[in-house]
Amino acid sequence: MKNWYNILGVSRDASANGIKLAYRTLTSTRHPDTKDNVEAYEILSDPVQRAEYDGRPGAGTGSGNTSSSHASGVPGSREAPADDADKEPEAFNIQIIPSTVDFGIVMAGAKNVNSVVTLSWDGGSPYMIRRSPSGGDWWDISDVDFEAGRATFTVSAKVTKGISGGSHTAHFDIVVDNVAHRVELVMSVRQPLVLSDKEIFVYRGSWLLATVAAFLLSEYVDHFFNPAGSPPAGLAFAGGLWNIIVVVYGLSRIFRRKKLISIFNIKMLWMYASCAVIAFAVGVALLWTYKNGISGWS
Repeated sequence: MKNWYNILGVSRDASANGIKLAYRTLTSTRHPDTKDNVEAYEILSDPVQRAEYDGRPGAGTGSGNTSSSHASGVPGSREAPADDADKEPEAFNIQIIPSTVDFGIVMAGAKNVNSVVTLSWDGGSPYMIRRSPSGGDWWDISDVDFEAGRATFTVSAKVTKGISGGSHTAHFDIVVDNVAHRVELVMSVRQPLVLSDKEIFVYRGSWLLATVAAFLLSEYVDHFFNPAGSPPAGLAFAGGLWNIIVVVYGLSRIFRRKKLISIFNIKMLWMYASCAVIAFAVGVALLWTYKNGISGWS
């Protein structure tokens, strides 16, 4: 006796709608007039013939693919409840927004960058919603939430160890009633440069000049607003706290370990150096002006 369940690829407890969907899937990939497919569908879709078939010895048993056509076992999947399984899905106007997720530029060592993909529909609930498994070395679907008329997929991207710099692309599918909707994923990775000893010296020297410049500009502001040299207690406290913060932060940058110095391009390094030199020169010029006779300097 032929196993009609195996031929359609459904389990013995498959619903009428599940049998119909399985038959549609087969006819979309094989010739619709295949005799066994048609006969299996005619018997299993008719309640009387199916009951008669199930009552025969050996019916519906044997080896073969007895899994349903749904994606049970795949995280983020959903099938219709048992009491709705025999109803035709009434969902229409199905939309996936956005169809392309651009995570932008992600720095090496940064935290996960999350984006939400929303599946929405009008009318009744789809019979089946599933997604392809998470994969890839830089993306994952971290959360799936089903609501009335919509489902949300939280997609996370992270620069893991070993990923090269540059652009990376991937995709995953959201399948609604056997129709796949593709979501493209794009991320650009920025990896820090490996600096030479000379470049590290420039980096440390830039932060040293910037620290001294911030201290000199603080002194300039203090004497500009308090030419008598006796600022209010509150202003004096704020100025002293500022100087402490500047010095501590500057020293933490100057003496940063080599492997913790992150420069993503040489232009950035020379920008740091130029700004530090300009700030230092401005600070020295302003204080020199006050030192040489401008009112308020004592």
